[in-house]
Amino acid sequence: MIEFKNVKKYYKMGNNIIKAVDDISFKIEDGKCTVILGPSGSGKSTTLNLLGGMDTVTDGMIFLDGEDITKLNEKELEDYRRKKIGFVFQFYNLIQQLTVRENVGITADMVTESLDIDEILDGVGLKERKNLFPQNLSGGELQRVAIARALVKKPRVLLCDEPTGALDSETGKLILKLLKKVSKENNISLIIVTHNASLEKIADKVIRLKDGRIVSDVINENPLEIDEVVW
Repeated sequence: MIEFKNVKKYYKMGNNIIKAVDDISFKIEDGKCTVILGPSGSGKSTTLNLLGGMDTVTDGMIFLDGEDITKLNEKELEDYRRKKIGFVFQFYNLIQQLTVRENVGITADMVTESLDIDEILDGVGLKERKNLFPQNLSGGELQRVAIARALVKKPRVLLCDEPTGALDSETGKLILKLLKKVSKENNISLIIVTHNASLEKIADKVIRLKDGRIVSDVINENPLEIDEVVW
């Protein structure tokens, strides 16, 4: 279970206080697909960064498996990110001088019980591409490398920031199918941050943000299959 309790993240800019996240509370069940939806500046990426341990709260508590991560020190946060969190970004952040397999292998080396690198690459459809360099891959293939890199360490939570934002609709559908499939098979909590309202129909839970606050928090009893969604 993931739980935010009265979480605030404020920034000071000159004499102004920017309330990026303004007293939000919600829960996310294990193994579910959650979409956090909102326009630019709504606080969705800040929420993702707080859960991922990449940013710290101004106030409030964030729990994963009963542990309040806001109480962790820098070393503990580093361990938390390495062991429990997988990140998939819109821009892939791959190391250009390394092959596909080597890019994924770096993450595998961070944990003691990683999944098999070759099995993961096979699972994301890159078995024949693993010895290529990033510059030789398409956008969809690069995103698959990013997913494989996040999955190889068996994270508790997979955080995806606009994972289809730089892709065409058909490639985007393939990536979403892959994300949902692997998260379900491994009981990984999948959290997708996006401004694309079409994605709310595929989620088990939809959290809408505006101006740093929760507008709605809704369980979707009948999520659509990705091929059923009109893009």
